[in-house]
Amino acid sequence: MAKTSTLTCIFIFYITLDLAKVQHIDSLKFLKTKWMTHLGCFSVNGLGDSKNVKMTNITNNQPKICSRQCRNWNFFALLDSGCFCFNDEKYRNLEESKSNKCQRRCPDYTDRMYCGSTDMYYVNIYRHEQDLPKNVKDQNFECLTVSRHIMHKDIKQMPCNKAVSFICSGRDKPAEQQFPFKKAKLFCENLHSRLINSNESLPQIAKDNTYYWVGTFRQLVYHHDEITVHPSTLKKSYVWKSTQDIYTQQSTTKRESTFDLVNMSMMNTKRSTWTASTTSKSTKTEVYPEDINCGIFCIGMVL
Repeated sequence: MAKTSTLTCIFIFYITLDLAKVQHIDSLKFLKTKWMTHLGCFSVNGLGDSKNVKMTNITNNQPKICSRQCRNWNFFALLDSGCFCFNDEKYRNLEESKSNKCQRRCPDYTDRMYCGSTDMYYVNIYRHEQDLPKNVKDQNFECLTVSRHIMHKDIKQMPCNKAVSFICSGRDKPAEQQFPFKKAKLFCENLHSRLINSNESLPQIAKDNTYYWVGTFRQLVYHHDEITVHPSTLKKSYVWKSTQDIYTQQSTTKRESTFDLVNMSMMNTKRSTWTASTTSKSTKTEVYPEDINCGIFCIGMVL
């Protein structure tokens, strides 16, 4: 009996040791982003402020890579290969697009996420969350859901690959389908919307005690992906023209872009002009037959 107990303890010890080794190896391969919330599509006007905005050109730009680049900042924005880092004061002065026009595919479209608009006038903005809400238990999953109960909301972590109900912001009812997180996020953005955030009220028609995706998540980043975001690996010349400042940032790509951020007086509104010329790729929209279309769900629901 004692011998059996000893063998059992040894077996458990080695299993635990192997699991620890696997976790250690994974930690060497991957880095985790901070929790980030997709806030929507905003005008690029104001992001040419070199004093309060850090801009980097990233050849494999996408939210998780830009998030790591801006990990010491509260907000970040994406427009094609441009990654912009800034804090609260700058965010408060940015103007959100009433109709989400940000459907430009990121240079690295592996996660099927968008980096701004095809006309280069709008950026996707994300906010870094300092931590999970106090009442949320960290279960080591990477996506968040919200549920309405009789007296309160409940926020819960879920595996991102699980099919869950979801609600697009501004819609008066949940989608009929259940999708994994990335597919649900893309679905809403193809409707010119976004996933609801945890501080938004659920529609009256939403079911109680049912969990819905919110636009807050975190991702794993390969260590080798991190290398590509270092400014010294790029070779690109940015020339910003603004009514407040003019500066040039040198980096390492053959592509040259000229960004004009100027105040326009037409129709008494402020607009930004961002023109980009490139020898390496066209701004023409590519067609991906596997893209998610809203189908029947679009009827009567597009704002």
